[in-house]
Amino acid sequence: MKFFIISGEASGDLHGANLAKQILLQQQSAAIQGWGGDKMQAQGVKILKHYKDLAFMGFWEVATHLPEILRNFAQCKKQINEFKPDAIILIDYPGFNLRMAKWLHRNNYKVIYYIAPQVWAWHSSRIKQIKKHVNLLFPVLPFEKSFFEKHGVNTEYFGHPLLDIIKDYGGEVSPCKKAAEASFLTPSAGNSVSTLSQTVTAPQRPSKHIVIMAGSRRQELKRMLPTLLKAASRFPNKKFVIAGTEHLPKKLYTEALKEYPQVEVVFNQTYSLLSQAEAAIVKSGTSTLEAALFNVPEVVVYKTSGISYRIAKTVVSKKIKYISLVNLILNKNAVPELIQNDFTVDNITKELNKILSNPDEQKQNFVHLAKMLGNGNTAEQIAKQIITI
Repeated sequence: MKFFIISGEASGDLHGANLAKQILLQQQSAAIQGWGGDKMQAQGVKILKHYKDLAFMGFWEVATHLPEILRNFAQCKKQINEFKPDAIILIDYPGFNLRMAKWLHRNNYKVIYYIAPQVWAWHSSRIKQIKKHVNLLFPVLPFEKSFFEKHGVNTEYFGHPLLDIIKDYGGEVSPCKKAAEASFLTPSAGNSVSTLSQTVTAPQRPSKHIVIMAGSRRQELKRMLPTLLKAASRFPNKKFVIAGTEHLPKKLYTEALKEYPQVEVVFNQTYSLLSQAEAAIVKSGTSTLEAALFNVPEVVVYKTSGISYRIAKTVVSKKIKYISLVNLILNKNAVPELIQNDFTVDNITKELNKILSNPDEQKQNFVHLAKMLGNGNTAEQIAKQIITI
């Protein structure tokens, strides 16, 4: 069989790689092409376009890059028609993928959607599109199955794939062990560990630090990193390490760090950094779940352009009380959220001080969170469904 995967960001590349690995384990003759990144390529996917060229986020940012986005649609359609896959697997990235689903449905392709668009939060009108254009939906959040089934969408739920990815990195032990018990997650000094999520080499630094996870997009880094670094300077006795992404120009980090020599940036070692972290400041997104599953107390942050934020405020469901996945799943204010105007140096300092002085409350919530995310083997079970569709 032939499959075409469309993933438009770092987290989608991670989950696409995990899924591709399982598909090829179960059907060695399968051919997989698509859009993604290095992790998907490492698992045997022929990458036709890298996600680093697709990372436009926010209403204003998308509008200003519209000609390029339209060219991307045309290119993707052409590549799919040339490859003639048995099914197309869309991973998250709803602004692009839902429009592709409509075209794919019209052209009689089988459409599988992995990691459901968050239509329960905004753009609820898209539910009708999903029902009409998607053959099979695989959500990864526990409350999504009943939501989509209630709206007549063909849905299967097997849990969240991060459980397996983190387990592959750290072994068979529960991902939510306390930090003192988590030495199994840390590679021995000088040794490289090749995992699905990344290749890591244990960094030579103190065993405890605070991780800054500022995102994988250029615009996120430019908008948030200066404020995060100013907050870090309020903690002269703490070691801060930025989890850098190698697909962004290194000068974005080095220029920002000129005034903060006490802060280090380490590329492509996010899980190694989390496994040794005392706390984290995390951009809202999948990273909030990663930190939680490594049992790292966190402050969640996010800031977009003023125009994008005002538009988002008008379309987000009034039923949604939180922005971070941790709080959404637990349906409580388990981790602090500093969004837009609340994203200030003073607020970051205040909230980070709170979790450093009392980390146990968050950690207890993280144990419960892990139990809510399923029993594991998510990608394996989804792959079995896909090859029979």
